[in-house]
Amino acid sequence: MAAEAAEKSSTQIGRRPLALIIAVIFACLALAPSAQSQSDAPPQSAPGANSNTKADRKSGEGQSTEFTPQLAEALMDRLAEAMRSHNLTKTRALFDAQHMGTQFMDNLPAAYDYYESFEPFYRILSAAPNADGTGTIVADFSLDATPRQQDLPARRRHANLRVQVALVRAAPGASQWRIVALDPANVLFEF
Repeated sequence: MAAEAAEKSSTQIGRRPLALIIAVIFACLALAPSAQSQSDAPPQSAPGANSNTKADRKSGEGQSTEFTPQLAEALMDRLAEAMRSHNLTKTRALFDAQHMGTQFMDNLPAAYDYYESFEPFYRILSAAPNADGTGTIVADFSLDATPRQQDLPARRRHANLRVQVALVRAAPGASQWRIVALDPANVLFEF
């Protein structure tokens, strides 16, 4: 009987580490898909060696009074994301209506009505502050646009896009960097 009790006790002791090992394996397997999905995610483009994360660039954007390459990247990221998500409100918010003019601002909703989706691609070639406090971004810019009308072909436009940005009053006591000029101006509206 004592031998039976000793055997039973050693079996239970042996099962405890085995149960612990199985629990650890299940925990690792449960965490593996999230770790794998993070490693499978495409790498984000790095604008430069001194850049912060996209979230850092976006959050600091409204506070910076100096035009920097990181600010240029954040503005172009916001423009691309607003267009990609087909969000007219976010797209309009990036442009200063006073500088861009009524015709440009009226063409934005027309373009969003005409096209079902946009897929912008860009690579910043240069970003520099100007003497007057504005900034200039020069980007190799392509825009794929799919019309809502299905019998019309998708369009691709390409340009060396010059984007001028300025710190403008967005609300009382608050300023934001906004796009004040595009060259070519019609890169978004050729339809």
